Amino acid sequence: MKIIFFFLVAILLVASAIAGSGCNVVPCSAHCRSIGHFGGYCEGPHLENCHCYDVGGKH
Repeated sequence: MKIIFFFLVAILLVASAIAGSGCNVVPCSAHCRSIGHFGGYCEGPHLENCHCYDVGGKH
């Protein structure tokens, strides 16, 4: 029974860590605009990466 409880707690801790990480699209886009790009969006399996983009081959 203790082993099951341990694994349940471990799974909950991992899930909460994953939920707290990631990328917020508004700050991501603002960051990209501040460094000269047109905007930005979150990408990746868990939306954890900020990806900057340009329109019309600006960069």
